[in-house]
Amino acid sequence: MSKLVTYLRSPLFVWWDITYRCNLHCKQCYSNSGKFSVHELNTREAKKVIKQLKEMKVFYIYFLGGEPFLRKDFLEIAKYCYSMEIPVMVNSNGWFIDEDTAKRIKESNIHHVRVSIDGATPDTHDSIRGVRGSFKRAIRAIELLKKYEIAVVSVSPTIMQENFSEVPSIIDLASKYGASEIQFVQLCSVGRGKQVNPLSIAQLNQLKLILNQKKKDYEEKIRVEATPGLLEEKCSLCWNANPEKHIVMFGCQAGRSAMNIGADGLVMPCLLDRRTVGNLRKQSLKQIWESAPKFVESRTVSDICVTCQHQNICSQECPIQGKTLADQIRKVYLAQKGGD
Repeated sequence: MSKLVTYLRSPLFVWWDITYRCNLHCKQCYSNSGKFSVHELNTREAKKVIKQLKEMKVFYIYFLGGEPFLRKDFLEIAKYCYSMEIPVMVNSNGWFIDEDTAKRIKESNIHHVRVSIDGATPDTHDSIRGVRGSFKRAIRAIELLKKYEIAVVSVSPTIMQENFSEVPSIIDLASKYGASEIQFVQLCSVGRGKQVNPLSIAQLNQLKLILNQKKKDYEEKIRVEATPGLLEEKCSLCWNANPEKHIVMFGCQAGRSAMNIGADGLVMPCLLDRRTVGNLRKQSLKQIWESAPKFVESRTVSDICVTCQHQNICSQECPIQGKTLADQIRKVYLAQKGGD
C-alpha cells in the first residue's frame, strides 16, 4: 500500500523557461528551442506569476530557455523579481551579453549568471552549439560579467561523446577566466538530446574519477560540481545517506521541492519531465502545486520503498534518467564491489 509523504507548502525554487526562442541550435537542447512562440507569457503575465511566487515564499528563480536575453523585457522581469525580493539565476549562451547588457545585468541585481560552454576549443563548442563564433561570445560574456562584478559567474557544460576528452581542459578554461563554479550536466534524453550519443559506462566511470580529482586539485579556487550521479561514488545519495545528518529531501526534486514553468505558462514537473501538469492562464501556482495529480504521485512512496528508513526524505531516482544514467552508474559500482 502506497503512502503519501509530507511535502513542502511551496517549491524551494522554480526552473522557468522564460522563452523558447534561441539564436543557437544546440545538439543537446532539452526544450528543443529555436523559434519564438506567440503563446509565451507577456510581461504583465510574467509579473503576475512572480507575484504568486513571492506569496508562496519561493527562495529563487532559475531562468532558462531558449536564450533569456532574447526577450526584450527580460531585464525588466529580473528587476521585478528583485523588487519582490526573489533572487534570480540565469542560464545563457552568452551571445547577447555585451558591455551594455552586462552593466544592465548588474543594475538588475541578478545574483548568478551561468554561461554554457561545451568545449575547451572553439571547434568543439561551436560544433555542439551549431553556430560559429558562439565560443568567442561565451568567453566574452564571462569576462564582462566578471568586470561588472556579478555575484556568481559560473560555467555549465553538457557532457557527451563530442566533448568527453576535453573535460579537464574545460575546467582549466573556466578557472582561467575567473568562473567561481563549474557544473557538469549529464546528457538528457529529451528534446534534441534524444539524437545525441551518451557516454558509455566506462566513460561515466572515468568521468567521475576526473571530476573528483579536479575537485581536489582546485579546492577553493573554483567549485567543481555536477548534477546528481556524476560525482558521488555510489549510484545515488540514498546509498550513503545518514539519517542523522541528512535532514533535507534528496532524490528527484520534481513536484517535491521544485517545478518547471514553461514559456507559454504551462507547468511541468521539471526540465526533463515535459508532461503538462497545469496551466497558469487557468490555475494559480498554489492550486497546481497542491493538487496536480502528477505532483501528488511524486510525493507517494512506491511499494518497493515502504520499508526504507529514508522514505520520508527520499523520492527515488530521477524517473526520466533513472533507467539510463543511474542504472549505468549502479552497474559500475556493483562491478567494482563485486556485487550482484
